[in-house]
Order: sequence, then C-alpha cells, then structure tokens
Amino acid sequence: MRTPAEDDLVISNDLVAVLPPRGEPSRTEGELVYQRLRAAILLGRLRAGAVLVESELMERLGVGRTPLREAVRLLAHDGLVEVMPRRGTYVAGVEVENHGALVEARRGLEGVIAELAVKNATRAQCQAFDTFVGKAAEAEGGVETDLALDTEFHRRVLDMTANPYLAPFYWRLVGESMRMLNAAGATFEHIDGLLPTFERVADALGRRDVAVLRTVLVDHVASFEKRLLDAIRGWPSASRPL
Repeated sequence: MRTPAEDDLVISNDLVAVLPPRGEPSRTEGELVYQRLRAAILLGRLRAGAVLVESELMERLGVGRTPLREAVRLLAHDGLVEVMPRRGTYVAGVEVENHGALVEARRGLEGVIAELAVKNATRAQCQAFDTFVGKAAEAEGGVETDLALDTEFHRRVLDMTANPYLAPFYWRLVGESMRMLNAAGATFEHIDGLLPTFERVADALGRRDVAVLRTVLVDHVASFEKRLLDAIRGWPSASRPL
C-alpha cells in the first residue's frame, strides 16, 4: 500500500472542472474537497490501493477534519474508496475484468438516452449543440481540451432527455470507464476521434432519427471498449484479465 505523493493532488481547477460531474454542483467545502480527490482518482493520480491518511490530506489540501470526512463519505458512496474500521481508508480497486458488464450497462443506457433526447430535445438545444460542434471543430486538442469536449458532449445530450434521474447513473459509469482506461494504461479519445461522433449526433438530432442516434452513441461506447482492450492486449500474458 502507498500513500499519495505530493504531486498526486496537484490538479488544476480547470481540469477538475472538465471531469464528468457527480450530479449537483458542489456547494460545501466538503463537496469541493470531494471533487478534487475524485479528480485525482479518475485521472489515475490516486491509484487503487493508495492509503488516504486523514492528517496528511488535511495538511496537503489545507482543509479541516469535518470537510475531509464529508469528502471521504461521498467518495465511499460512489464506490471510489473503501473505509475499513481500524485499518484505514483506501482507494477502491478497479476490476478491469468486468469491462464487459460496464460496456453492457453503458450501451443499454445510451439507447434510453437516444430515445428521450430525440423525443424531448428543444430546437434551442439542437441549435446550441450545432454551435458546440463548430467550437469543437476549431479546438486544438490536448488532454484537458479532449476531456472538456467529451464531458460537454455527454452533458448536452443528457440535458436533452429532460430526465434528471439518468445523470447520476450515467456519470458514475463514465467515471468508472475513465478509471478502467487508466488502470489498463489506455488513452482518452482525441478530438480527431470525437469530432465525427459529434457531427453524426448533430445530424441525427436534426432529423429526429432515434435509430441513428442510438447507433452513434453505442458506437462511442464501442470506441471506449476497443481502446481498453487494445491496451489490455499489450499487457504481459500472465497479467491479462481476459
């Protein structure tokens, strides 16, 4: 077991802001601490098995015991840390071998999202999505930019469903997808791969075509699965969870 290194928690506010949200915006100091620790976990800065020592985190993050414990409680609720009485708090493991179940869950949810987005999206939302695609086409790329665009893409499509109950489940699946990519040593999708997806979604929304939108969203999940499996195949044979 290892404790976080000094650089593990050095994450810019901009990068924290572009990661998939948990749901409601942060309001308390504890929720802000949670967002920073969650970012470190999703980005692989805090890896599975890392020990979270309360006194060290209080000093490094410059926070008191109460907000830190609130943050840990939220992380535990999300399944990102394990609190073991008299043993400590650890970053939860990532079961890469369960990638199939994760992909199944995301595929199923994408179908629901496609149906509701086509049914409920307003003209203003579709026009705003077209503007977003234009902005993405001019982006230069880079980890922060790519993550920001991918997160905004999912947020906009989710908003079109007009169903607030979907978001918490969906963002948790997306967050776990990020952890699996990091654990496998895979990369996040670059803007060159994202842009065609954005354009196909805009076209499907413009034509109110549920079947096409479902296909595009499921293909996006398939791209995640391919990058994950390609990375796993590069592992030593004895380590592969396949």
